[in-house]
Amino acid sequence: MYVRSLNCIDDNSWKPRQPTWLTHEEALKHVGKGASTLRRWRYRGEVTALKSVMRGGWIYERTSLEACKAEQARRYDERPCPGPWVKTRRKSREHSDN
Repeated sequence: MYVRSLNCIDDNSWKPRQPTWLTHEEALKHVGKGASTLRRWRYRGEVTALKSVMRGGWIYERTSLEACKAEQARRYDERPCPGPWVKTRRKSREHSDN
């Protein structure tokens, strides 16, 4: 009988694999966004989501969540920065409680 030495096994094979599919609550924590954001991504088809028959809720594919989060961060970084001419809104005196 041939026994393989443990020294030849790659260290990466012993690391636990991350789940491919996440529940709705796990997806919220993973992405760091609100439930309405996940719902919007799901309706637009930006993330891969399935209705779980066994659990009764939505499950999301981890890679599509990460891709959508990266795309949203890219869009946020590329938006134009307001110049010094932009004024902030002030409360008008008519609406103040004094």
